Amino acid sequence: RDNLYLSGYYSYDRFNFIEEEKYNYSNMNASAKWVHLFKDNFRSAVSVGYDHYDYATHSYANDNDAYKMTFNINQYFLKTDFEHAGLGNHTLNWGVNALLYDVVPGKIVPTTEASLRKAQTMQKEKALEAAVYGNEEWDITDRFTISAGARYSMFGALGPRTYQTY
Repeated sequence: RDNLYLSGYYSYDRFNFIEEEKYNYSNMNASAKWVHLFKDNFRSAVSVGYDHYDYATHSYANDNDAYKMTFNINQYFLKTDFEHAGLGNHTLNWGVNALLYDVVPGKIVPTTEASLRKAQTMQKEKALEAAVYGNEEWDITDRFTISAGARYSMFGALGPRTYQTY
């Protein structure tokens, strides 16, 4: 009556067009999903997870301008879904989900003593996205189904932040 699913992924790639400039990026995610059957026609699924992406550019073409520039985003999620089937020819689905975003939109640092590059870090950003939904499927015949639903979503920035006006 209970199933647990675990998954994960990691990749790291690097390349260059010329020896003095190098690029790399990586992806990583991990998730867990627990499915519980309350009855034969009523189930829930709860998922949690983490996603990460980053990239970097390295330039060594000129000691006076040598730098490393990076970016990364982290995403954490929680999702709960319910399905109630077998209500005659109707199936109900509903649930909630939330995503937390943590972004470092840019950072640059000098990579040699002689580099004239100034270390800079762009302002970190955090946000929360959340939603609730409901859906009904009505099997009128074996070949004709009507599906209708509604979803309410919200998105909001979190924490202190300086906004630039131009």
